[in-house]
Amino acid sequence: MLFSRTAVHGIYALCFLKRQENGTPLSAPVVAASLGIPRDQASKVLQSLNNAGLVDSIRGRFGGYVVTKSLNEIPVVEVLDALNPPEEDEHLRPRTCNRNPKRMCNAHRGLQRLNERVRDALLGETLAELDGTVCHNVDASDSASNSKLVYVTQGGS
Repeated sequence: MLFSRTAVHGIYALCFLKRQENGTPLSAPVVAASLGIPRDQASKVLQSLNNAGLVDSIRGRFGGYVVTKSLNEIPVVEVLDALNPPEEDEHLRPRTCNRNPKRMCNAHRGLQRLNERVRDALLGETLAELDGTVCHNVDASDSASNSKLVYVTQGGS
């Protein structure tokens, strides 16, 4: 599925970073602690988002990561592409399946068609549409370094 654990962590990291006052940069360890994910995973996610131009990395003592765009300018598909590079899809192709699209096996052709349909459905979705309905701070008085996010469904509290 398109939503790997890495991609989900990236979506939550972007939403969390965007909530910081005045675009205050946050380090990977702070993001990791706030989201409840391992530091190395947060570092990997943030570096991939930086490479894709979705966050800026600010060096120095008070550095960290900041989101470069508003959430309504970031399509979900762009985040998925940053964290699930297309070359990783190659592992899904059986070795016996020909690389020529006209000669690939029916199963692989069907999987590609389904993947394209899912991507098309997600093209109009932005992070702004997810932010606030998917995650929110448990306690707004918590500081960024010790707050945890909870995951709720649309319409949940």
